[in-house]
Amino acid sequence: MRVNLLKFNNKFFVLITILFSPFLINSCILDVTVTPEEEVPIDTRLIITSLPADAEIFINGKNTGKKTPDTVKYISNKDLNIKLKLPFFRDTLFSVSLTPGSVNNVSIDYLANPTMYGNIFFTSSPLGAEILINDSALGKTTVHQIYKVVPGVYSVRYRLKNHRDAVFNVSVYSGNTSTASYKLRDTSVWVDFQPSNSEIQSTSLLCIAIDSKDTKWIGTSDKGLIAYDDIGFVNYNTINSPLPNKTILDITIDNNDRKWIGTSGGLAILDNGNWKVFTNSNSGLPSNQINSIIIDKYNVKWLGTPAGLVRFDEQSWILYDTIMPGYNLLHVRDIVIDNSNTFWLVSDVSGVVTFNEPFFTEVFEDSTSCLPTNRTSAADLFGDEVWITHTPEQGMQAGISVLTISTCRKLYWGSPSVSHNQVYVDKHNFKWICSNEGLFKIYNYTLTTNFTRTNSYLSSNNVTDIILDNNGQYWITTNGGGLNKQKTK
Repeated sequence: MRVNLLKFNNKFFVLITILFSPFLINSCILDVTVTPEEEVPIDTRLIITSLPADAEIFINGKNTGKKTPDTVKYISNKDLNIKLKLPFFRDTLFSVSLTPGSVNNVSIDYLANPTMYGNIFFTSSPLGAEILINDSALGKTTVHQIYKVVPGVYSVRYRLKNHRDAVFNVSVYSGNTSTASYKLRDTSVWVDFQPSNSEIQSTSLLCIAIDSKDTKWIGTSDKGLIAYDDIGFVNYNTINSPLPNKTILDITIDNNDRKWIGTSGGLAILDNGNWKVFTNSNSGLPSNQINSIIIDKYNVKWLGTPAGLVRFDEQSWILYDTIMPGYNLLHVRDIVIDNSNTFWLVSDVSGVVTFNEPFFTEVFEDSTSCLPTNRTSAADLFGDEVWITHTPEQGMQAGISVLTISTCRKLYWGSPSVSHNQVYVDKHNFKWICSNEGLFKIYNYTLTTNFTRTNSYLSSNNVTDIILDNNGQYWITTNGGGLNKQKTK
């Protein structure tokens, strides 16, 4: 007999499925899980304030990222260790026991704790300076000490006659004595003016002149012209004025108090706020570089330029540049006129040349006279002598030439590499040599003092110019150290 296995198997499968289905159903039910409802935290709060405010809040050693005054919410711990950290103050530690669901307030008054204060000890060199804190006078002088000072940063100012005010900060910490000590700058002889201690606009100064009102006119290499009236500094530059160039090479003031300003970009005239500018494009100037300006007894202006000597009578221009056929006068750096109306022209390539209009009369060179080098930089008159400064040439030391029509003297001061920038003869017959090695003071032919940063309060050894005012004070320009004033005792 044949059995239909397929039919039989189907019935058997149905039977098995029916018999075992309860177990399959039960198995599925057992695998189902239910997420319990989240437990709602108890609203426990801690409100922390402090005086002063802004103290960082730490709870159980962890920074909460909060600062006083603030509230810490949903605190699970019942007992808390709190630390408050406030700059300059000692850390404050305390414990708090909280009741769940409560709002707790904690207030810390730093200033009620005597140990939180600090002290300040004031001293200066020299002693006896008036003390001001945050611009309020204490009514005391150094040495002095104050107690129970709230921690923090204080501005201290010391004032002492013939010394520059000292302004600095002192930090006070809980439980400590802070020392406010300062060495005051003596201004009884030397005063310097720099952007760090005054309103002067530059430290790179090249020349100076003084007008009838005792205003100092200062030429810079980078910021144009500066006027100083002993009260404030006024800057004239290429942005706020018609000044043709920011580099001022020379300043001369005429009898009408007009300022004749030689720049690297032309000649400027400042007359009571009104400007005139001359360049090689609108005048007879052969060059825009005006190295020097001098005014003769006929009120004619003479300009030293790289292209030669220029005569300007405010109507016409004349250029003198040919010493002899094939020999041109170049790079006139400075001009002086002696008592016989002879012009002495200083050149940084041609040595020294004399001139009696309209002729060049004599040439002084290192190979034919006593000049230390042909590179001459400046000149000034002392009686019938012309004092001339030199800059070094390769293998030749710069020095000082003292010339007359018939004599020549050569002098040396400074190291073999010294470069002399300017010479000035004052009314006391002192000769002042401005150099990159400080300021040399000469009497007769003898060096009396070489002022430098080492032995004086001169702000830079690179001295560029000097002038004596009507009050007996010397004004000294430096390239890199700003303006200096030397008082005579």
